[in-house]
Amino acid sequence: MEVLMWSTYFDGLLTSEKKQFIFEMVLPFEPNEQSIAALIILLTGLTGVFINLFVILGVTKTQTFGSSFGKICISQSIANCGNAFVFSCLVAPISLIDPSVHSTYWGARCGQVLIIFWNGSIFSHLLTAVNRFSVIYFPTRYVRLFNKRNTTISVAMIWVIGLCQAAPYLDYNCTFEFETFSMTFAFVKTTCGTVVGTYLDFYLSLVVIGTVGVIDIITLIGIRLMNKRGVVTDEVEKGRRKRREVKFFFQAFAQAIVFVTELVLYFYVSSFPENKWVRFGMTTFMWIFMQTLDASIVIAFNKEIRSIACRGTTVSALSSTNQYS
Repeated sequence: MEVLMWSTYFDGLLTSEKKQFIFEMVLPFEPNEQSIAALIILLTGLTGVFINLFVILGVTKTQTFGSSFGKICISQSIANCGNAFVFSCLVAPISLIDPSVHSTYWGARCGQVLIIFWNGSIFSHLLTAVNRFSVIYFPTRYVRLFNKRNTTISVAMIWVIGLCQAAPYLDYNCTFEFETFSMTFAFVKTTCGTVVGTYLDFYLSLVVIGTVGVIDIITLIGIRLMNKRGVVTDEVEKGRRKRREVKFFFQAFAQAIVFVTELVLYFYVSSFPENKWVRFGMTTFMWIFMQTLDASIVIAFNKEIRSIACRGTTVSALSSTNQYS
């Protein structure tokens, strides 16, 4: 089956002649190379699964995250874990055992499931950005805006949108298929595949991530203004709470940077290298590795979660902080 590679979307970056030249210069993966790439996918994916499961466990056991931010963080980790699981437990084994399954209708469902988790990931990032924006600019209304009910509804909407966006992929003409000759995913070269891949996936991702970037910049400006005006009080509890909220913002900001980097590498930079392994690293490997790096940032920013790994016990903060997150 012919596929439309991601790179063909960027008509403004490369002329058709140059693109054709580049594709002819890139050699396909040989069977033994496909096996090596599949093993890399398997090991990287499993690492992502275990680290994200650890983050989910840590967030549920650590009261510091509170109610709303913790639920959003768990949603993000579930999306990461789902992506890593599909790659490690479906894509890699199929590539090692019988690559031809990828071209079947049911084999192509791997791409559809990945799209669901992908949307769960980007919209969780968006909800995180809105959450941090609200806590900085509307601190008195934050508790009402992100109470348990509203947060639960918001997280549920993320996954409903993800399911709806992935619905067209049920049509074989809209398939998002894993191609072993390039060891990456691509849409089928049909009208439906082009429309879905361009507008419902690529442009949608750009809009969401662009919105996250704008919100994060505005939030960062708010934090700087807050510090200059001395809004952070010297009262122990209020000061600690505000520092924690700012720390959560920078955690989310770092995760967003990782996400943007992955998008730039996958959609843009990977169009240029002529080495198949470099392209594989910028596309498939980076997609999986991002899930691990995203979870690692959560661990790096929260000593309570790190303490679970070090001591095998949970560390809880003052229960009174629950009402603020």
